[in-house]
Amino acid sequence: MALEQNDIMKLQVNLHSIRKITGWTAQKLGIIGVTKQTITNLENQKRNNTNTVYESRYRR
Repeated sequence: MALEQNDIMKLQVNLHSIRKITGWTAQKLGIIGVTKQTITNLENQKRNNTNTVYESRYRR
């Protein structure tokens, strides 16, 4: 199932809240195949998570 760009942006905007609710650190979330720094950059909107990035990194 491919996500729409709007859905990916919603995930990025809410990533910090989702992570805090689950009690996961950025490092623990790295199990999806990205670094802690990438998670931090996504949460701080320093990097946009596009559909291409999503597909290449998170869909395994």
